[in-house]
Amino acid sequence: MKKNNMSTTMVFILLLLILFNPVKATEPVIYFTYLFNWNLNHAGAPVSGMPALVEQGHNSLLDVFEKHPEWTTQFYFSAYTGDYLQKNYPETIKRVKNGIKKGKYGIGTYTLSHPILNLTPYNSLVLQLSTSLDYDNKIWGFKPESVFLPENSWDVTLPQVWEDVGLKWISIYKDIVPAYANELYYPPTVMLEGVNGKNIPAVFCAHYLTRGSAEELKVKLDSLYEILKEKGVKEHFLAFKGDAEDIYFASLGMLNRESENKCSSGQMLPRLPAIAEWDERLEMVENLPYAKFMTMGEWLKKYPPEITVPNEEISMEADFTNWIRNNGVERINILTDEARMEVSNATYAIILAEKLGLNVTHSKKLLEQAKYQLMLSEGADGRATNPPASRKVFVMEAAVNATKLAKQAAEAIGNNK
Repeated sequence: MKKNNMSTTMVFILLLLILFNPVKATEPVIYFTYLFNWNLNHAGAPVSGMPALVEQGHNSLLDVFEKHPEWTTQFYFSAYTGDYLQKNYPETIKRVKNGIKKGKYGIGTYTLSHPILNLTPYNSLVLQLSTSLDYDNKIWGFKPESVFLPENSWDVTLPQVWEDVGLKWISIYKDIVPAYANELYYPPTVMLEGVNGKNIPAVFCAHYLTRGSAEELKVKLDSLYEILKEKGVKEHFLAFKGDAEDIYFASLGMLNRESENKCSSGQMLPRLPAIAEWDERLEMVENLPYAKFMTMGEWLKKYPPEITVPNEEISMEADFTNWIRNNGVERINILTDEARMEVSNATYAIILAEKLGLNVTHSKKLLEQAKYQLMLSEGADGRATNPPASRKVFVMEAAVNATKLAKQAAEAIGNNK
């Protein structure tokens, strides 16, 4: 009887514990990261302003993230930017490499010169990306597996292009996928459909969330947390998006609002007030009880896409007309088209000449230079809504140089140089 009474008492105690101390449901965890594209051919600054973008934009960005060791980021470099930094700011490259070794930074490609992908011929895209990956390999010691979309321009041929050059996944604004454009909660990874049955894994990033103050961001994140809790989602992933030059441009705007003595884009600024805002935002997220940190690549491995979605041809940053007819962009496009034709003609002439046994060594060197200039002429930044005049000149010069070099390459066939 004593044993039975003891058992009954134990059961009663357990029931009381359950009633007055209910087991809490698993609290959601949000994994955070940042994504930055590095593009020194920036439409917001003149060509001469690149040192300011590096020293007060890129280096300051690294300063901030090195002060916040928990944070991870995915960096997408245009090959032009990586090459420029390697030649002129090797210490910046070393700092990024150090972050890669620590697992803090992931690296992706951003094409060679930041063209509008939808408006660039297929073969030119393959050349842009394969050349970019070759540069990446020289700079970082490996070829990245992911790519970010310049100006968020997407179309269904791109997964086939990615396969042709060996890219495995992309990052894309969730805002340009209609199914999730206005949703606070969305699946962090999806499979995007392409032609020929070629699909590509995509990791979403959310640009709009980082607008506003740290307090405003916290309100949005707490709302997302409650949605996750209601849905029973245990783990979610959130990638913020910025440009590597953001600290510079944000500081430029703040200084110009404070004073009548306006600073010009591309000049060295007397101070960088935006750094304090970045520190506040990153620290706020670090202190959230539900926050953890992970790179985009790690998340994709842990949670590969379970949903496949179709997507339309789209450019988020501007109507396509902007890139075709705007502020003299027609002339830029004519010059670029002419350069493509001359490069194509020289390419086939050299192929035929080589088969006939002619000397094409010098011609090939000139052709490689022509192809590089052609890729620079395809960049979007001279075609933006209101780019500095030097940006237009940059792409026009590249197109003219590509045409001249291609003609010289054809004319040099058989020369013994």
